[in-house]
Amino acid sequence: ECELPNRNLYEFAGTLKINSAAFPIPLGADQILLRGSQLKNTAWIYGIVIYSGHDTKLMMNSSSVPLKRTNVEQVTNKQILFLLIILIVLCLFSTIAGEVWSYRNKDTHWYLGYNLDEDRETWRHIGFTFLTFFILFNNLIPISLQITVDLVKFIQAYFINW
Repeated sequence: ECELPNRNLYEFAGTLKINSAAFPIPLGADQILLRGSQLKNTAWIYGIVIYSGHDTKLMMNSSSVPLKRTNVEQVTNKQILFLLIILIVLCLFSTIAGEVWSYRNKDTHWYLGYNLDEDRETWRHIGFTFLTFFILFNNLIPISLQITVDLVKFIQAYFINW
């Protein structure tokens, strides 16, 4: 008999009951080998597997590796997010200004083909105008910056291992 699986590596409580023995033999942390241990300078042993798989003490203590990001990546991501917010605000402002101009000049600039009488056409036009400005201003966000940072890291790792 032994304790239920737990995370404590340095404690173990159990008893070994042998039919011919009058009393059970107590087992402690000195009589246990954890997963991955190597036993040396011993001719032979008796062993019993207590827990296996995900119930082992080492597996219960292991955790997933956290995602490591450098300070440069964190600052770069924050600034790219800030630039995205600026881009959206700029596109909204430009869309509103463009729609105001279209509304004021739809009679004098008839050749542009603005038919803003129906609500559905108006919202479609506003959406297309926003997308147009988004495409025009998309160079505000440096997409190649992340690729360049990764390329520099790769080259530095190559030279460090050289």
